Formats: sequence, structure tokens, C-alpha cells
Amino acid sequence: MTDPLGTIGLSYKTAATYNEDNYSIPMNILNEEDKEYKWASAVVLFGMKLKKSPAVKNIKWDYLINYCKQIIDSNNYEEAELLNLVQTAKKVYAKEKRFNPFGWLH
Repeated sequence: MTDPLGTIGLSYKTAATYNEDNYSIPMNILNEEDKEYKWASAVVLFGMKLKKSPAVKNIKWDYLINYCKQIIDSNNYEEAELLNLVQTAKKVYAKEKRFNPFGWLH
């Protein structure tokens, strides 16, 4: 069995009770063979990188670029554009790290 992708926390309240349950998702999307899952995971990773989410701080831009190259169909405009956007973002974010005149801005 693969490690779960994540945990979903569900909290709900009825008139008399408060319940909280946690559920595991028993799949790893990045290992799935379904192209749509791979495409969706690339888009989500890209969004999380743009947002500077702590969850993807160890995922490098080069990893995401290589992942996109593996899954995209270069004849599909939207898929090719995702790769272009990721490559452009890598350049923009690299410049952002270099230019920080005050040292305390993030």
C-alpha cells in the first residue's frame, strides 16, 4: 500500500454535538497512470509554488519543469503553455531572490 497523499479533516456540529473526523486518502497522485491526475497535480504544484506555500518549499523549480516535460503533450496548447509559465516563473522568482535591497522583505 502506498503512503496516503494527505488527510482530510472534517468538523461538523449538530444541535447537540460537535464531531471531528480525519480520513486518509490512500493514493499517491504523482504515481498514478491517469494523465488527468498528473496534469492536475502539476497545475496544483505550480500554484503552490507561486503562492510560496510551505508545503512545497523543498520542491525545486527544475523538478516541476522536468515533471511538466514528462507529462505534457507539446501539441496541446494548454499543456505547452503550462510548461512555458513554469519556466517563466522560475526566472521571475530567481530575480526576486536576488533583488532584496532591505533584506527583510520576503
